[in-house]
Amino acid sequence: MAEPVEGLADDASAGAGDGGRDAARASGAPYAGGGGPRWPRPRWVLAWGALWLGTFGVWQLLLVPAGFGHYGRSWGGGLFFGLATLLGLLLHRQELPSALRWPGRGPPLAVAAAAALTWGAARWVAVRWPVTPEALAPYRALRVGLVLLDGRYFLAKLPELCFQQALIYVLVRRLAGHGFRGLRLVGAFALVFGGVHLPILWNKGWAGAPFLGAALGASLVFPPLIARFRGGVAYSFCVHLLAYVLAGTLLRVRGL
Repeated sequence: MAEPVEGLADDASAGAGDGGRDAARASGAPYAGGGGPRWPRPRWVLAWGALWLGTFGVWQLLLVPAGFGHYGRSWGGGLFFGLATLLGLLLHRQELPSALRWPGRGPPLAVAAAAALTWGAARWVAVRWPVTPEALAPYRALRVGLVLLDGRYFLAKLPELCFQQALIYVLVRRLAGHGFRGLRLVGAFALVFGGVHLPILWNKGWAGAPFLGAALGASLVFPPLIARFRGGVAYSFCVHLLAYVLAGTLLRVRGL
């Protein structure tokens, strides 16, 4: 059932008019009252961005060159993103409890279906289109990782997606709590989410442009799912995961 983000109506600042809005802005708490949308406090947005950029900066600049990326000793990458997810949960514990409440069967069934599709696609492409070192060479030259859809890849990718979705949920909830709805919510999310993806162009050059485009495209999907559905973070996670599965499958079908 489509419903607003959980808990917004229960925030202490809800329905308190301008005084409640000003108090919420002063404390950094979500605001659900009237008067139009207002941006969260700049230091909150900067802290959110610092956690995102800092985590992926350590990943790209230190762990991947050291061999702990998706295609090396990926257990190290998985452990790193697992710890980063726990840090995100700790720092944003105000917003995250409702993300863990999945009423009804919809969210668990969606996760189970996504897991089954992922496993089936991985098995199918591994048997029908095995990857050769020659096929991987162009991607390594561009410093762009290929979605291999094997166990080693997902050992790091799944914890990474958990980290991303935790921060995505926090951002959507905070923006919605400050009065952003509909297209305004999508636009505000795209501004922040696209902004933290800009360093990809510095790291990978124009080869990173598709990743930036994908981040902007995701802004049309993640906020509505999270803001409109109870347990929406589960649906958002499934879409995120299946997007990688689709990308990896299409690359194999096209012969890499």
